[in-house]
Amino acid sequence: MSRPISGVPVVRFADFALDLQSGELTRNGSRVVLAQQPFQLLVTLIREPGGVVTREHLQQELWPAGTFVDFDLGLNAAMKRLREALGDSATSPRFIETLPRRGYRFIAPVHDGSEIGATEGDPIQPASRVSADSHTRKSPVQALKGALAVVSGGVLIALGFSGGASDERVSEPRAKISKVTNVGTVRVASLSPDGKQIVYARADGVRESLWLRNLREPNPIQLLEPVHGTFRYVTLGGDGFVYYNLLNPTLTAAALQRLSISNRSSEWLSDTGAAVGLSPDGSRFAYVSTTSMGMQESQIVVGSGDWTDTHPIAVRRAPESFVKHVKPAWSPDGTALAVVSTSESAPQHFQLLIIDARDGHVRSVRALGLVDVRGVVWLPNGDDLVVSARDRRASPRRLWRMSIATGTTRSLTHDVSDYSLAGVTRDGRTVVAVRGEVARTFWVADVTDLAGARQIAVDSGNLGGLEGIAWAPDNRLLYATAESDNVDVWSVDVRTLERRQLTTDRAEDYQPTVSADGRTVAFVSTRSGAPSIWSMSMDGTDARRLTSGDDSRPSISADGKWIAFQRDNVDTLPFRVWRVPVASGEAAPVGTHHTMRPAVSPDGKAIAHYWMTSEHWTLAVTAPEGGLPVRTFALSPTHLDRVVRWSPDGRALAFIDGAGGVSNIWIQPLDGGAARRLTNFAEGTISTFDWSRNGSMLAWTRTTEVHDVVSIDIVHLEDKP
Repeated sequence: MSRPISGVPVVRFADFALDLQSGELTRNGSRVVLAQQPFQLLVTLIREPGGVVTREHLQQELWPAGTFVDFDLGLNAAMKRLREALGDSATSPRFIETLPRRGYRFIAPVHDGSEIGATEGDPIQPASRVSADSHTRKSPVQALKGALAVVSGGVLIALGFSGGASDERVSEPRAKISKVTNVGTVRVASLSPDGKQIVYARADGVRESLWLRNLREPNPIQLLEPVHGTFRYVTLGGDGFVYYNLLNPTLTAAALQRLSISNRSSEWLSDTGAAVGLSPDGSRFAYVSTTSMGMQESQIVVGSGDWTDTHPIAVRRAPESFVKHVKPAWSPDGTALAVVSTSESAPQHFQLLIIDARDGHVRSVRALGLVDVRGVVWLPNGDDLVVSARDRRASPRRLWRMSIATGTTRSLTHDVSDYSLAGVTRDGRTVVAVRGEVARTFWVADVTDLAGARQIAVDSGNLGGLEGIAWAPDNRLLYATAESDNVDVWSVDVRTLERRQLTTDRAEDYQPTVSADGRTVAFVSTRSGAPSIWSMSMDGTDARRLTSGDDSRPSISADGKWIAFQRDNVDTLPFRVWRVPVASGEAAPVGTHHTMRPAVSPDGKAIAHYWMTSEHWTLAVTAPEGGLPVRTFALSPTHLDRVVRWSPDGRALAFIDGAGGVSNIWIQPLDGGAARRLTNFAEGTISTFDWSRNGSMLAWTRTTEVHDVVSIDIVHLEDKP
């Protein structure tokens, strides 16, 4: 950021204030976090209040000359995020009006407030209405436009929180969100029971480390040096221990361990790999166990703080299950637990159960009305909970306050960031969470010139595993995006960048794959309530449901007659590769249990997949008829996302690995030769990839994430509309 602009006014509209000196947008004094492009978009629109700003002009303002990107997609994504931050609607706009095929217009009255505390200033007229003598003195419109021109030119752009020392509080004095960390790579965090310390895991390249921070001290303490693996859950107890689950990519489970803060020694507690919730006094613990996969059941397990007298108090059997990744939340008096459950028949419909912590008796059941639930904490008043979840998969993961008695929920955060709970202070005034933003870019390159890669599309937001890309034979790339304010399948011509939306149902449609002849698209859809495999024509018509389970990750055979897919939820039931005919017929399992992420070979004679043995994960190749794998390959400790593809000639498997600290695509020959690196990227994270049908081009998705711990004064946030 350049030095602040002196004498710049504050732009006000409705209950928002755009401070051009600090580069911040606030709503009734609370900070509204905007990424670069949505903020730039707001500045550009408000510079011409009441005037039409064309899409072409916005493209020039938001992307420098020479940028190769799908401008329409990028502009639509930025506009979606801006409207979410403002609470605006494209169909009933309060602030931004859409003029089809032309551009946008900022329609709300805009005022020039010279102080943040001002409630009303001189209304800024549209440029066409400035009086004829405006050249004799600088009107508020001209002064404001001059300042905005500097801002939108790139001198001052708000990019969320500015850099600097940890625990930096936002400069607007009435803002109620402050940063606790400033590293950008925090994965998970937990607040101590007394609210004085925070423990968090952060990424260091492809490895992760564990840190402890006293909230009154500026510098954190490293508890564990960077290791290969992912900290799935952490819990900071008041007993001098940190409870954590570290998942090594090669191992079959994330064992529950306990780390002594005083001597840094770790001890094994359980193979459950669950998220532990500690009672307010630290004397008891609770977690969800799904170790009895063969029995298809999950349990709420409780025990004493010294990890003796461990026993289950509640059981759910298929199709119902407790949600493993949500910590059981203890009531303030330690007598009850708030837990989350779901059902295989409707996995996106979550229920909140209040159960007795002694015998598991269910005191109450409430439908949450939220999806992608990631955390629950009990407020000290004993009457309310704070929940981390989405109201739709295309929406940010927000913090919600829920009344246990009535089941009513109220959003506590309103910006475009995702929030994952870390804890709440004893007085119930402050919630601590990990706040994150995610941006995805789509790239293509000739396999002989990967350094000459071109960016063809951009998307924002975290789809939480719903993404996917697939080549069609006619140089089109299919991908999932939330651009339409819903998760849908789109296609883009990689030569002309012409795009087309293929699915328009209000359900979620994602993970597309295309048949070799380009006639059939298989994808996952929640149109029937549970994720199932569907097929449709390449133009998006003739959609048909093919399966009825909790299914995902389809891959079409070479002849287009059948589809391999993954069935069952990994957290609750035995996951397994299945296959289903495209025309008609019943689905049938392929191979052994604990297989996932199938990819059918180019000749249709084999299925590659990940196979979990009793000891470790492997890459495996199995015949379509089933049986044990005919080939297996060990995974390295840096093996990242579970994505496997066949090389175009069918002689090798490709996957993503983080050897050297950066994710790249690697090739494993089927003859058992040494794996070799295909790409040579120096930065960024690859989340998925695919080859064109003739093998001449490669496409991939690069993900950029910024995650930090923040503290949020929910008492003041609740006072805001």
